[in-house]
Amino acid sequence: MLKYVSGLMYAENENPLFTPWTRGKGGGPPALWNSDGHVYFQSWHQENLVYLRKTLTVDYLRTSITNTASLLEGEIDSTVPSKMVLDINNGDTQARAALRVEELLEYLSQDVGGHYSWKTQ
Repeated sequence: MLKYVSGLMYAENENPLFTPWTRGKGGGPPALWNSDGHVYFQSWHQENLVYLRKTLTVDYLRTSITNTASLLEGEIDSTVPSKMVLDINNGDTQARAALRVEELLEYLSQDVGGHYSWKTQ
């Protein structure tokens, strides 16, 4: 969950869960619009988009991150979840996450395919 949410919160080279992408070693956060299924050039079903639009909010992200960080507290490396809790309570991070949720929903609602990257940095 934290990996997915981090893609909405952070600029590509600022994500604390993933090393920045390089030509030689790859890396970077996952593309949230990619699918393992054979749905290239086909939008998501409307009912799935309605559910995601209703569920995937900044408040939902904040609650999910906070709950996950609480579960991981005291584990081997709980510093990143704790940082994410602080960051999602920052107005700039909230604004980026809100814009990216809208951007993701817009992308998933279209019959498109191929390479895509965030407009929102």
